[in-house]
Amino acid sequence: MDLTPQDERACDHALGLLSEADEREYVAELVDPSPSDFELAAAELELALLGLGGERAEVALPASLEAKLHVAATAYGWALEPQPANQNAPRAVQRVDPRVDLGRYLGWMAAAVALIALGVVLSRQPESQVSGALPAQPPSATPTPDAGAPTAAPTPPERRASLLGREGTVTLDWSATKDEAAQGASGDVVWSTAQQEGYMRFKGLQPNDPERSQYQLWIFAKGQDERYPVDGGVFDVGSSGEVVVAIDPKIHVDAPTLFAITVEKPGGVVVSKRERIVLTAAAGG
Repeated sequence: MDLTPQDERACDHALGLLSEADEREYVAELVDPSPSDFELAAAELELALLGLGGERAEVALPASLEAKLHVAATAYGWALEPQPANQNAPRAVQRVDPRVDLGRYLGWMAAAVALIALGVVLSRQPESQVSGALPAQPPSATPTPDAGAPTAAPTPPERRASLLGREGTVTLDWSATKDEAAQGASGDVVWSTAQQEGYMRFKGLQPNDPERSQYQLWIFAKGQDERYPVDGGVFDVGSSGEVVVAIDPKIHVDAPTLFAITVEKPGGVVVSKRERIVLTAAAGG
């Protein structure tokens, strides 16, 4: 079907494609203010796209949306009424000439109707579709962990257990000296040279006062000058029960031969006088 220039303008008007100036001119030239076939077709298409056509159109509007539509239609009707002849009429009863500022009212009306149409669609959707949430799932006997919750870091005992399962990990038992802090103490050292990771387990080791002294680990190794063993870190023991402490070697350790625990001043020392050796664990070799 061929469209005349007038039909093309009417079509552009129905689709909202006219510029503000062309819209004013188009409205000023209207003879019949009733909706054109193009406007009705555009409205029907819009309703179909919004899912309001067919059987769903017979569903009653929610009261709140119906009220909004009534207000919008009333305001639009006022905008289309001709201005009264009495220019001195109170501002409260004056009407706006659509040819003076019709663009503002058409834009407001389009926005209002679009908002109301969207509200109608949302009011008829299942709650799960409106909110974007997934459909409700039946309760599970086992709670599902929150994917966004931070995962707790493994504890030294857990890391020790994991290291025990790796190839090349060795376990060495502590031997207590005659130092008073070691009376009744026992435990072991778990060490992996490949991972450069290890853990010390103590049971019965005397708790220390961190403000007066701390325990310090020393690692002797093949090729290492025995006067300067590797510092394995300082630590505290707050309970005579089982305690697991991670080893913190300051440099790479190859082929350890002996692990030794001394009592030092708070913060530890660079070179130990070895005045108080508490525990030792020989690796042999």
